[in-house]
Amino acid sequence: MTTNAEKPLNWPLIGGGFIIAAAASALAMAFVDEAAARFFRDAFDADQRRFFGHTVGALGKPEFYFAAAALTAAACWVLRRRVAEGGERLRGAMHAALFVIFSIAAAGVLVNLLKFVIGRMRPRELLENGLAGFLPFNTDFGMNSFPSGHSQMVWSLAVSLFLIFPRLWPILFTFAAAVAASRFLASVHFVSDVVMGSYIGAVVPLLLKHYIYDRRGIIFRP
Repeated sequence: MTTNAEKPLNWPLIGGGFIIAAAASALAMAFVDEAAARFFRDAFDADQRRFFGHTVGALGKPEFYFAAAALTAAACWVLRRRVAEGGERLRGAMHAALFVIFSIAAAGVLVNLLKFVIGRMRPRELLENGLAGFLPFNTDFGMNSFPSGHSQMVWSLAVSLFLIFPRLWPILFTFAAAVAASRFLASVHFVSDVVMGSYIGAVVPLLLKHYIYDRRGIIFRP
């Protein structure tokens, strides 16, 4: 297997990002979230909220991306055994596809664990019933709001693909930001949910690449 030198992880960037995300989430919880939820509910009609919540929100579901990456990995694995040339490139493409899967899945496990432990009520409880607060260790993931799973998913996807195709960063990051923003525009998440979900989604691929791929010398750049 081709190896490459392990590059140092930018801990000031990651640590500073966590401090900013945590502080922004805390401030939003205290001063922004409830007012913003009411504002966006009143700013858009039902069809517009449905567009943000279902049409744009569908882009934040992992099933399609898992399937596409799994098919890519499987195709590369089969082709490596059937063609005489291009084996290293196919190996790299296979590892790239698996990296996308592992990035989304690892961040998703962390987000869902936090959802379970924190148990924050979703905006609909506030907007429909006037309820806001936390129900820790709640297994109703349809109610648990913090952090946002859709925001985590799109940022895990964007950052993992950025590490494979760095020149595509404007498209990838614009896509991720738009889908993440749709969660509070549709009043299905609070702003703080989106902030922390986006941070977790973005940082997990960086950690995964450094501690698993770089240390094992696994190259997935084409």
